[in-house]
Amino acid sequence: MLIRKMSIEDALKWAYRDELVKTPSDGRLGVFAPPSIWSSVERYGELGTIIDAPRNRYGMVPDVSGEGEPHPFAVMIHEAVEALSQESVLPEGWNPLEDIEPWPEVPGLIAKGLARVIRTDGTKGLIERPADMIRRCVILGAYDTYAGEVERRVVTEQGREKWFRKTTISVDEQESARPYVIEVDGYNHKAKRPYDDAYRRYVIE
Repeated sequence: MLIRKMSIEDALKWAYRDELVKTPSDGRLGVFAPPSIWSSVERYGELGTIIDAPRNRYGMVPDVSGEGEPHPFAVMIHEAVEALSQESVLPEGWNPLEDIEPWPEVPGLIAKGLARVIRTDGTKGLIERPADMIRRCVILGAYDTYAGEVERRVVTEQGREKWFRKTTISVDEQESARPYVIEVDGYNHKAKRPYDDAYRRYVIE
């Protein structure tokens, strides 16, 4: 048996993209068959992807043009990935963004981001299974965990810093005035300067 060295990323890519797609979907592919071959081409061209395609036991959409069985090593890789989901409890105080400089906006952004990936039922697990996350990233080719330096940048419009301010308006509803606080342009164009209570907004890239 020929064995060659691969990086972890290349091994995952080989297993999921090249080998595990060889396994059929237990004969359920036929129920999704379009009325003609051309209609399937037409539908793919219209949407740019396959919608609601059945998957095989490895969670992959089968390659109907492929032949043979997946390599045993690919199956071993899949089993190792699945094993990562057996214990997905996160440690106390886990924070994947703790190295970001503590700008005023960061705590709120971190809380909002963690709420999208961590269950809030007290079990401290990830919303998405680690195995599914790895498989998705490998298929999309987005498994690079380094995104470069984080930059805090002021919001601009047409190359100029944009200013904001808040004001209260009343909206009549059933003969009662309800005040609403809205955000408006904070730059005084007549005086060519921001209003005294104006502020800038920032984005983190």
